[in-house]
Amino acid sequence: LSARGGLGIIEEPSVSEIESVDIEDLGFSASKMTVMCISLFLCDILVNVDHGAIPAGIKEMQDDFELETIHMGNFGSLCFFGLAVGSVFSAFVVGKISWKVILQLSFIGNGFGLFLYAISSDFYYLAFARFLSGFNQVFLVIYMPLYVDAFSKKELKTTFMSSILLAPPIGVLIGYGLTATTIGLYENWRISFLI
Repeated sequence: LSARGGLGIIEEPSVSEIESVDIEDLGFSASKMTVMCISLFLCDILVNVDHGAIPAGIKEMQDDFELETIHMGNFGSLCFFGLAVGSVFSAFVVGKISWKVILQLSFIGNGFGLFLYAISSDFYYLAFARFLSGFNQVFLVIYMPLYVDAFSKKELKTTFMSSILLAPPIGVLIGYGLTATTIGLYENWRISFLI
């Protein structure tokens, strides 16, 4: 790996280079790659919690903001609109900036979107926060299988790929349970986004 300087911009090996070379030959130990893949799995779970939290708290949100059902339907689609816009943007970013930097910025952006979501008292801020979360999830959700494929040992690729595909439903399930619990105990849907 050769550094070009700047904000973590590096020339990373392409997927084809990694497939033809043992990952340890590139200077990555198997234990570090295993830790990274497990971390990606846990992060993928966390990123998908809001996809369960919103449906679980939709009635309370609708009541708080005094919105019609059509507004809530449009609101629900904003995350996916953000994913679509982010997908177009990602084509220009992936490969030019270090994957590590992309993931870090995406987590910060997603966390900021969820925090803004939890504290918003205006529906338009809430809508912007939902779009922002979707935009940042492109790099965390769509590209996650690519990261796992590129950085896991050949013997563990299938295991890690299966885990990455299992993470979103686990995150959604946690989101449903967490929001239902916080609404039941504290009568507040916002708490699950702050946790």
